[in-house]
Amino acid sequence: MSSTNLANVTNFPHSLREALLRCTVWVQDQLDAYDMGEDSELRPSQGICGHLMDARQVVGTGFHSFDSILESIFEQWPEYSGNPVYPVPGTEDDEENMYLSEFYDDSAEYAYEESDDVWEGTYGESRRALLTYIYESVRASLPITSEDPKASAPVSPAAAYKPTHGGYPG
Repeated sequence: MSSTNLANVTNFPHSLREALLRCTVWVQDQLDAYDMGEDSELRPSQGICGHLMDARQVVGTGFHSFDSILESIFEQWPEYSGNPVYPVPGTEDDEENMYLSEFYDDSAEYAYEESDDVWEGTYGESRRALLTYIYESVRASLPITSEDPKASAPVSPAAAYKPTHGGYPG
C-alpha cells in the first residue's frame, strides 16, 4: 500500500474506518462459510456494498455510510472499473456481450447484472480481490496496537469482531 493510497483512507474518521474494517471481516467470514458449503448470509447475487450494509447491524457498528470511503478505496484499486456503482471490471466476454444489449452502460454493470453468482469465476475472483484490497487499505490506516498471529502485519482493535471461519483474508 503506497503512502498516497493510505493518505486517502486516513482522511476519513477513525470510527468510520474501524467500522468498515469490522464489516469487511464479517463479509469475508460469510464468504468463507459459503465457500465451505456451510450456513452463510452471503447472497450470491449481491456484491460487496450490499453485504457491508448488512454487516453494519450484525457487527454492531451502527449505520455508518461507507459510500465515500469505499469510492476513495475503489479509485486506488489497480483493477477499478471506473464506475463507483460497479467497481469490479467485467471480463473480455462481458465487454463483447455488453454491446449486444442496449441496457448497460459498461461491461462492469453488465457483468454484475447478468451474473447469477458475483463471487464465482474470473469476475468473482476480481470481486474477492477488491474485498481483500478494502480490508488491507483500511487495516493499514488504523493504529497498530497488537499482533495478529494469522496476519503478516499488525492489526488494530477494530478486529474485535472475531471471524468464526479461520480469519481474514481468505
